[in-house]
Amino acid sequence: MEHALALSDLDRVGFAHVLRTALRECDRPDLLRGHPLLGSHWLACHPAVAGDPVAAGRALSAALREECRQLFTSPRDRILDRVMERTFFRPPGKQEVIAAELGLAYSTYRRYLSQAVTRLADALHARMAR
Repeated sequence: MEHALALSDLDRVGFAHVLRTALRECDRPDLLRGHPLLGSHWLACHPAVAGDPVAAGRALSAALREECRQLFTSPRDRILDRVMERTFFRPPGKQEVIAAELGLAYSTYRRYLSQAVTRLADALHARMAR
């Protein structure tokens, strides 16, 4: 578990950067091949296909999606879940389009996106530090 050790050594800012790289590729699991999160003990709790990098990428994407669903369950947080879903898991294209689809001003959309990614990074970083 060489990756898990490296992840646990990262500070929160470094971990957030690693998480963002994974989120940006969630709609293309083939690009998640070799991502450091694939070796984490957090992902070991989720079903993955050993030896199949695309299946492992799909498992990572699904695990991140599920983490968002669990983290953003309150009625006030539903917009954060929708922002994450449309931005990383089912992106239609440009963020301006996403903001318009969600009925948000672009600056509000960006604020929600930043808040959601930060909360997800904090939650996962805390879990991996245990």
